[in-house]
Amino acid sequence: PEVADLIRDGYLAKPLYFAPPQVANMAGIHKVGGDYNRGELAAAMDKATITGDAVEHYGRICKGAPSVAFCASIAHAQHVAEQFNAAGFRAATIDGTLDRDARRDVVKALGDGRLNVLTSCEIINEGFDLPIVTGAILLRPTLSLGLHLQQIGRVLRPAHGKEHAIILDHVGNLGRHQYAETYREWTLDGRKKGKRKAKDDEPALDVSQCPQCYCCHEPAPV
Repeated sequence: PEVADLIRDGYLAKPLYFAPPQVANMAGIHKVGGDYNRGELAAAMDKATITGDAVEHYGRICKGAPSVAFCASIAHAQHVAEQFNAAGFRAATIDGTLDRDARRDVVKALGDGRLNVLTSCEIINEGFDLPIVTGAILLRPTLSLGLHLQQIGRVLRPAHGKEHAIILDHVGNLGRHQYAETYREWTLDGRKKGKRKAKDDEPALDVSQCPQCYCCHEPAPV
C-alpha cells in the first residue's frame, strides 16, 4: 500500500509540512557514498542562526509538543539541545555514547512529558517507535530518499489525541524528495531517466506555501 493509503485508512497520522526559508549554505559541500560529506555538512549546519530559527518555529507551530530533531553530528545535536533549553524548552540528546539505561530514560522522558525535544544524529532515524511524538525537526540535509522517509516516518505513528504529525523542514529535504505520501513508482530496474531534478543546493518544492507560517499545501485549482 502507498503511504497516502495508510494515512487515509488511519494507519498513519496525517502530516502537516512547514518549510521555512533555508538559511544553511550548502555551496561547496562534497558528496561521499551518495550523500553529503558528514564533516562538511555538520560544519555548515551547526550554526546558531539555523538552530535559533528552528527553535522559534517549533515554539510557534509545535507549541511544546513532543518532537525529535535530526542533526548532522553528535556535537550538532548537543548544541541544538542547548539552544532549546536556553529558550525555555526541555531538551536532551541521545547518542551512542549513552548506555542502554540512559537511552531508555531519555526516550521515556520524551514520552511522559519530562522532555519536549530529543535531538540525535543517526540513532533514532530507524526503528524508533514512540507514537506520541508529534514533531520532526529536519536539521540534516540529505540526498537519500530512504533517510528522508525514515526521518518523517518517526512521527507518523498514530496515537490517541494526536490529530497530525508536524514536519518542520529547515534544510530543503522536501524540495529534494517531496512528501512522505507522494506517489512513487518503486522498481527493481534501476533509476529511470526522466525530468531533470533540481540541483542539490537549489531544492524546489512543487507546492504552494503560506507566506506567514510557511505551511505547505497543494496549489489552489485554477
